[in-house]
Amino acid sequence: MSKWTKSEIEDFINSFDWYQLFNIPPFENINGRFGYLDRETLNPALLPRNLKGKTFLEIGCNTGKYCLEAKLRGAAKVVGIDNNKNCIERAQKIAQITNIGNIEYIYMDANMASTLGKFDYTAMFSVIHLKSVKTPLLLLQEAYKATNEVFITEIYTRFFWRSMYKFGLKIFIKHPYPTTQSMISILKEEIGFKKVEYAGKNKNDRDLFICFKK
Repeated sequence: MSKWTKSEIEDFINSFDWYQLFNIPPFENINGRFGYLDRETLNPALLPRNLKGKTFLEIGCNTGKYCLEAKLRGAAKVVGIDNNKNCIERAQKIAQITNIGNIEYIYMDANMASTLGKFDYTAMFSVIHLKSVKTPLLLLQEAYKATNEVFITEIYTRFFWRSMYKFGLKIFIKHPYPTTQSMISILKEEIGFKKVEYAGKNKNDRDLFICFKK
């Protein structure tokens, strides 16, 4: 049972602008700017209903929505990393309030993800297309190294309309225009995933990909 009082929980909820959708008893549907992304957690193709015994890493975990879901679905080890210290602290508090334990949240750069070892499932939502990411290819390679079985990612493909050069000259010459097929080719041919499935767009026009390493 949470040691937090209703008043303390309410103060925490009102202390910042939320990014993801959460239910934190006794408060429900705490909806952030991208609360609709909750529908992705309900898609078993993206995040299986049963993760019993699996290890799970989320790169760019923000306040830990997917980490909580992975733990609730039976994952044996769950780690979330983010380069925003405030997000990490908030994720830790949410885990405390909801009594969902044994989740490790680490303040670190996404490009260091593989130093944590390999995880059966690795997820990276709303990261690769950020303007602050100067070398998306290196970030995807890092995610590949951290993945043992499946990598789940979201790419704002349309954002790369004027930014395919970020992937390097070789890839830019081959894929000057961003399409879902070009992203699949990059994930397979340049990163090394054996199989890549396109899982459609979310409500914010961002493309979802499921990448299999084996």
